[in-house]
Amino acid sequence: MQQGMVQGLVSVLTMGGIAVAMVFLDYRLALAALAPFPLIALVTPVFRRLSSSAYKEARDQLGKVNSSLRENVAGLRIAQSHGKQHSTAKHFSALSNLNRLIQVKGQRYISLYFPFLAFCSELSMALVVLAGGYLVASGSVTTGVLAAFLLLLGQFYGPIQQLSSIYDSYLQTRTSVRKVTELLATEPSQRSAPDPVAVSGRFSGHIELRDVTFRYEGATEDTLTVPRLTLEAGQSVAVVGATGAGKSTLVKILARFYDAASGSVRLDGIDIRRYDLAGYRQRVGIVPQEAHLFEGDIAENIRYGRPDATDEEVASAAEAVGATAAIARLPGGFRHPVRQAGGNLSAGERQLIALARVALVDPDVLLLDEATAMLDLGTETAVLDGMFRAARDKTALLAAHRLTTAARCDRVLVLDAGRPVEYGTHDALLAENGAYARLWHSAQSRPGPLQEVESMA
Repeated sequence: MQQGMVQGLVSVLTMGGIAVAMVFLDYRLALAALAPFPLIALVTPVFRRLSSSAYKEARDQLGKVNSSLRENVAGLRIAQSHGKQHSTAKHFSALSNLNRLIQVKGQRYISLYFPFLAFCSELSMALVVLAGGYLVASGSVTTGVLAAFLLLLGQFYGPIQQLSSIYDSYLQTRTSVRKVTELLATEPSQRSAPDPVAVSGRFSGHIELRDVTFRYEGATEDTLTVPRLTLEAGQSVAVVGATGAGKSTLVKILARFYDAASGSVRLDGIDIRRYDLAGYRQRVGIVPQEAHLFEGDIAENIRYGRPDATDEEVASAAEAVGATAAIARLPGGFRHPVRQAGGNLSAGERQLIALARVALVDPDVLLLDEATAMLDLGTETAVLDGMFRAARDKTALLAAHRLTTAARCDRVLVLDAGRPVEYGTHDALLAENGAYARLWHSAQSRPGPLQEVESMA
């Protein structure tokens, strides 16, 4: 827009002015000069079609190269630990070489098209010289007119070359713009209802699931099937089960990262899909298994959900989840810098900061997707103490990998192959001697870390 449009406009006006001047001097010489134009008009669409395809292919391949580079840099330690540096470099070189070949193919079309335009320019000049020589010999045109015409013709094809270069840049840019536009035009899988229910106050936290099913794209069976489930307001519910039982899926449905394929999830009697999406998520706090932090410092990450929070409120949120001691050990404390994705912090420290971030927002519903999985037993106990204090009088759903966490919750939901099989208190489920009791006894029979070390010794 900044360069191509101005240059293109100047070139078009220059060509138009020269064409008018040539016709004014002698229309017969003008016809001879413009004779190659039909050939240009035939070749240009072919060039456009071939080069557009090559540019699109080149952009796609460049994306693969960049993706591979990012993935290999992120997984550098894994490649080193398995001795795969050579094979990884070889694979990346193959992608880069293919990208080079595709780029060369696009340049090949340019190397043919622009010399073709130069050929048409010389052909036009030759035709004018032949026609002009005949007309001068016959006395129809003076030598001065022919000289002036040749001078104009020499300037006529310069703007054509500029327009062709601009057109080639346009084709490349259009390919990039199309890819960006396709990304921006992607419809979100979750959106607010056409006439959403505004979230103006606090939720009581009463959650009810009715005939809820969910299936991941490409799967042949439902990942989650919940005929009926009620989570009373103010209660903490632990979701336990084997890997792949649907614990994380249930958490993400309640967070509206996914929408149920059928059935309904009601919060305070209203389907959560009817709530304003942004307002709903502001009142629902979620902590994933792998916490993500942003560049800045620890205080900025804690107040991410409430940028206007004071330093005292940030410190109180950290204290509530037991993160104060861990933060105090870091140089600078709350002002300790955080690198990209929290790469300079341990997994436990990142999780504590994420928990403090949610505690500062003070949501009505807490969703923890195995949020303490990265913590040691001592830190987990302190964090859970803080979380249960923060979750007082709030509904909390915890996808728990440790049954000791489940034992501290008001209710325990056992999932098996995406279906609820048991739901009740810890003591009641143990007394039933069912699926939860088997999980509990199996966990108790496994040696802890100290016993494992002693047995190895």
